[in-house]
Amino acid sequence: MTMGVFVAHTIYWKEPSLASRNIDKRDAFLQEIKDSVEVTKRVNTKWMTVVPGYVDLKQDMNYQTEHVIESLKQASVILEPHNLTMF
Repeated sequence: MTMGVFVAHTIYWKEPSLASRNIDKRDAFLQEIKDSVEVTKRVNTKWMTVVPGYVDLKQDMNYQTEHVIESLKQASVILEPHNLTMF
């Protein structure tokens, strides 16, 4: 049996995470992405959901987008050697 998509990290619904400038939250996200590699092996899947989470109402949307893209780039470096895909 092949499992479908799972959520690869904690989603913050009430405070900014990936959209923020908070490096600690980015580091926590990247650690959860590293941990998700082992999950994919256990459940036999190649796909995972990544949700940027809550927007930062104090910050211009372009900067938020930049922060999210940078986080996803760093996550891609972790996942690429394992042929895993984020959605």
